[in-house]
Amino acid sequence: MARRTPLLLVLLAVGALCALFWDDVIAPMFAGEAEEFAGFEDDGDYYEDEEPEEDDEFSPGLASAGRARTPEELARRAAAIARAGGEGPGGHGASAGSIPFIGKVVDSAGKTVAAVKVQLMGDRGTFFVETDEDGAFKTNVPAGRYAVRIDGGERGGLILRAYMLDGEKKEDLQFALREPGAVQIKVTRGSEGVSGAEVLLTSRDLGEAAQHSGLTGSDGIATLEGVIPGRWLVNAKVPDGPTVEHNLYAGPGKTSPVNVRIPGGVVLKGTVRAGKDGPGVGGAMITLHTQVPRSHGIFQTVFETGADGSYEVNVPRGNPRKFAIEAEGHAVWPAPRESNKVLRSLRGLRGSKAVTRNATLLSGAVLQGIVRTEDEKPIPNVALRFVMRRGPTIDITSGPDGRYLAANLIPGAYELQVETPAWFPITGQRLRVGIPGGAEPKATDFDVVLVAARRLYGTVVDAAGQGVGGARVWIVGGGRVVRSARQAGRDLEVFTGSNGSWSITDIPPDKNVVVRAAMGKLEADPQSAPWERPPPMPLRMQLKGTGDIAGRVTDIDTRNLVGGVRVRIVPDPWNGRTSRTVYTNRQGEFRVERMLPGKWKFTPYKRGFLRKQETQTATVVRGSEIDVDVGIDPGTVFAGVVVDEAGKPVRGARVNVRGRSEGATRDTSRSVTVNGAGKWSLTGFERGVWRITAWRKGYVTVRENDQRISRRGMHIVLRKR
Repeated sequence: MARRTPLLLVLLAVGALCALFWDDVIAPMFAGEAEEFAGFEDDGDYYEDEEPEEDDEFSPGLASAGRARTPEELARRAAAIARAGGEGPGGHGASAGSIPFIGKVVDSAGKTVAAVKVQLMGDRGTFFVETDEDGAFKTNVPAGRYAVRIDGGERGGLILRAYMLDGEKKEDLQFALREPGAVQIKVTRGSEGVSGAEVLLTSRDLGEAAQHSGLTGSDGIATLEGVIPGRWLVNAKVPDGPTVEHNLYAGPGKTSPVNVRIPGGVVLKGTVRAGKDGPGVGGAMITLHTQVPRSHGIFQTVFETGADGSYEVNVPRGNPRKFAIEAEGHAVWPAPRESNKVLRSLRGLRGSKAVTRNATLLSGAVLQGIVRTEDEKPIPNVALRFVMRRGPTIDITSGPDGRYLAANLIPGAYELQVETPAWFPITGQRLRVGIPGGAEPKATDFDVVLVAARRLYGTVVDAAGQGVGGARVWIVGGGRVVRSARQAGRDLEVFTGSNGSWSITDIPPDKNVVVRAAMGKLEADPQSAPWERPPPMPLRMQLKGTGDIAGRVTDIDTRNLVGGVRVRIVPDPWNGRTSRTVYTNRQGEFRVERMLPGKWKFTPYKRGFLRKQETQTATVVRGSEIDVDVGIDPGTVFAGVVVDEAGKPVRGARVNVRGRSEGATRDTSRSVTVNGAGKWSLTGFERGVWRITAWRKGYVTVRENDQRISRRGMHIVLRKR
């Protein structure tokens, strides 16, 4: 990382002043903030806790604090509002008017590109603009959070999954197209290509808004042209066979063929009945997910039972990962707690003999109740969602009398989400309901008591006290209630109007929340809004500078920089600030911008290192960049080489480390295959006693017991039998 000598001197001076005045000046300031925010719950702000991936594209307008909602999330929100018959009693708040979106599009050589379509998709709608003959574009769109797609056809394209367009002046934006690629998908069964397989390529960032499709030819290959570099999901449907899914990162130019291998089949058969001795259930939909050895994809096979409830189908040979049966008028089978037992009964699918799996469907449980206010008044047209972890999701809407009824449910625990804006569960309302099981499940009564939302409003101003248009204002805190509302797609953020005014009407009335406001690299101090002692309205929030962090993660043993480390950054104390998560690049460096001032804790995590790491702390100062060195502990390390008596690497040899760390109640075991040079490495073990075993078919197994400290240069010799 490049050193900035003048900046370093400034930081040292600032650090000295902070140390000098900490006890008398600075610490009391933070103590006051901690007291002000006492009793608040950090809801783990959804927008600020997104974890970027290595291939993310960053740009000057990229939302470092979040992402745009996917088309699927937008559709879910619209469906919930439609089911409820509208936005609710108070709407969802005021948003800013249109602001300028001005820039140009260039190709990979830096030359401007004309007649390129720029598409923005977000909460405020979908907008289009096209570049002129000079490659420039100019339009007005509402401030908001968008996913951006720029499509130049054969000239290239660009996908940005998170672009924050706020009131910060952006008139010199430049978007560089990336060369489109040609993705080849090869579908094979054995050594033969499968003709006529349907291949669908879907953007993982834009969903159905960006898709390519085709059919495999006689050689089993489908070539999809004009694919914008980025993250894609490959879906291949074989005629009269399974559907296969693969994740793919498409780069520029022609990619190497993605080989979708259809494994050999095995017969799966059985009968699905209604009740223990009941009739067969015809038309039941059966879904099987299979993980095939030496394959990176999940094979999905979907089929129906015959009129008598029986089925017999050829499915991929491999490890069953999911098996589910759905039929109208019955609960989904099996229940989540029985799922592992059912999958164990299907282990025979890894072999070649036919496997029989019968199933008995039950009518399922009933969940019913009334949606009402605290004074017993029914509330009609409220969209409810009951979510079972690793199970089904139930959507239901209260009727004109406020009553709802959900039938054919799997017994278990469900989490309640209220999707209709401007209504929230009252304090004391249970958010989880347990539905008991049994041979004949009974109805469970569960009333949902709601209270109307409250309104917060105010202005966002600059350093001169002038209103700022297009600033983002959002809500954090509120615990599970706010988190549930955010997951339901409800608006908990708005953008200020041209005079800096804002209003959010979808606020829990009996929860302590915190109001945040930001634009570009400026952010206001978080303001608490406790429900029992609400602050005077309107809230006045002044934008100020933020701080930046330039960090690196170092192996504390080797002192080497470590790439791919997840660094969790947590405020200490909370004070309305939100945790952030970043990843180091290949050089072991990370950078975080727009951080609020105060003390922050940094905790690293990476597979192969100790799970429990020491936490480092640093203090962010407005208008400055601080350097942070984070150490990561590899724990006890075992590494070396496996050779034969002649000193040559033993290809395919396996090494296992097994033992028990101090204080543990059971053993830990991990294995690895040596590389072509016979080298191997296993790291991240706690302090304890370990046994190392090396073996290869045709060789005498070697064991080394009572290993208590790291050994990085182990020389293991395997002798032939």
